[in-house]
Amino acid sequence: MKRAILLLSLFCLLTTVQAQDVVYGALYGVIPDTGNDMTQPFQNLLQAVKTRESVTIILSAGQYDFYEENAIHKEYYESNTTNRNPKNLAILFEDMHNVTVDGNFSTLMFHGKMQPITLDRCTNISIRNIIIDFATPTSVEAEVVHVDSSYFEIAFDPQLFPYEVDAKQQLHFFIGKHKTSPFTYVEFNHNSRMVEPYTGDRGWWEGIPVDEVEKGRLRIFYPNKAHFPKLHNWIVIRHGERNHAGIFIQNSADILVQNVNIYQTDGLAILAQFTHNLNLFSCSVVPNYLIGRKYISSHDDGFHLMGCSGQIRVENCEWYGLMDDAINIHGTYVKVVKRKKNRVIAQFMHHETTGLEWGRMGEKIYFVDPKTMKTIDSSTIIEYNQLNRDQFELVLATSPSRKVKSKVVIENVTCNPDVKISNCRFRSGRARGLLISTRGNVRIEDNIFESAGSAILIAGDAREWYESGPVRDVTIRKNIFRYSCNSSPYQFSEAVISIYPNIAKPDPEHPYHANIRIEDNSFFLFDYPILFAKSVDGLTFKNNILYRSKGLEPFHPNQFGYKLIACKKVTIGPNKTEGEILGKSIIMEQMNAKELHKE
Repeated sequence: MKRAILLLSLFCLLTTVQAQDVVYGALYGVIPDTGNDMTQPFQNLLQAVKTRESVTIILSAGQYDFYEENAIHKEYYESNTTNRNPKNLAILFEDMHNVTVDGNFSTLMFHGKMQPITLDRCTNISIRNIIIDFATPTSVEAEVVHVDSSYFEIAFDPQLFPYEVDAKQQLHFFIGKHKTSPFTYVEFNHNSRMVEPYTGDRGWWEGIPVDEVEKGRLRIFYPNKAHFPKLHNWIVIRHGERNHAGIFIQNSADILVQNVNIYQTDGLAILAQFTHNLNLFSCSVVPNYLIGRKYISSHDDGFHLMGCSGQIRVENCEWYGLMDDAINIHGTYVKVVKRKKNRVIAQFMHHETTGLEWGRMGEKIYFVDPKTMKTIDSSTIIEYNQLNRDQFELVLATSPSRKVKSKVVIENVTCNPDVKISNCRFRSGRARGLLISTRGNVRIEDNIFESAGSAILIAGDAREWYESGPVRDVTIRKNIFRYSCNSSPYQFSEAVISIYPNIAKPDPEHPYHANIRIEDNSFFLFDYPILFAKSVDGLTFKNNILYRSKGLEPFHPNQFGYKLIACKKVTIGPNKTEGEILGKSIIMEQMNAKELHKE
């Protein structure tokens, strides 16, 4: 009987494989290792298979080159990305369905400023076994070879990082035909290969005089000696602009990205917006060690997922050397500027969110007081009209109450995914590890955190970044929080885990976040702040093991273990400690002492 079942299963599998078309890229001119531009051949291939019911595209192993000069030009407004249009696209999947691309771990090499892969209005797409890299990165890594009283000197490979010093002693770099200028740098320790402790961002580079000592060796007359890097450390000089994502996914559903290594991008490594069901498995955003890069990978965030829905799963992934957060999951608040009966005109409030197709028919919205962040009304979209890049009109199923006036913000409640992040490693890079803002079910389990800022930030903001999403069900368990978590100062990094919604007037009776459980984790702590929590209803921190780490001297201005502001129903303990943990105190503000249960 078992043998019959096995034979039947094998027959079904073979039938499925045979029913799916298999297409080899080489038959359409997509041939590796030629140095020729593959932009047009790849588009020819996609057009040829577009009408097929289901297809697997197989690429021969090797390197495929793509050049900006022959890119597809298309207008896209991408969240948390500079709105310079049109975008330069290399590979465009548009209105495609049931497609698998197997790259055989080929390298897709991009020349200039481009968006490597774009998925627009697609369903059931799988991108597997590829490497994404750029011939010229959007940042520069350089060794500090000399430090003097009024300057320091750096050395780098001028072939890998083309540059010039002009007649006014100003430094410029080149990305293809694009000429850019440095704006800041991040320092990495040459022994630990982590962001140098206590440093964070090193201020602005603009106007700093530079001398060329010899080709690839520059003397930097940085004005603030306190910000000089250490001898033999490495600095990453940021000079590019986040014009494009590495992989951009929009208005799509059921997308799988698996075994994809991203060595460099022009902006966010993977950006998905308004996408339903997204799986990111065994992906990495790390430097390309094979060609001599040690410290730089994505120019900005690793995975940035905005306005998504359904289920997001991130498993067995790794990030290192990013110039912003490893993962950021959120929605976007917009502000009411005018209302009349059931019609509301709203406006994007951050320059990197304008132009988004923010809503769709049938989606539910909440109106939120930006000062207290309390929900004051709700409705459903029956019509969405984009008026211009900055504003749009919502026609609603019901007229909002009189409380909904100008300056009230709106949240798209439908665009709040469930999230599971497991077995990942958040290695050192600029800024924080994981930012999470969604009403869905969130599970953060079995990960390793080594971020320079807070390992996990749960925010929410209608004053500056306008990133929406109060959490309602978060479990953080069986993770390891190592050095260098929270070893450098970054925005909102109040503790290793920072729950910090940007609320002007938190209401202790109506907290913004709810139901956050931090259990069975291991924390290796060199400093005081462990947990910072503002405006949470239902917070548990128990069954964790706290180890004293003495690799660094304490530096953080916060000298408490736990700080609670305007919270309700908080439980701290029991927890186990090993060594003399510095952060023992619990500080409470704007809340009743009876709201804390301590064991």
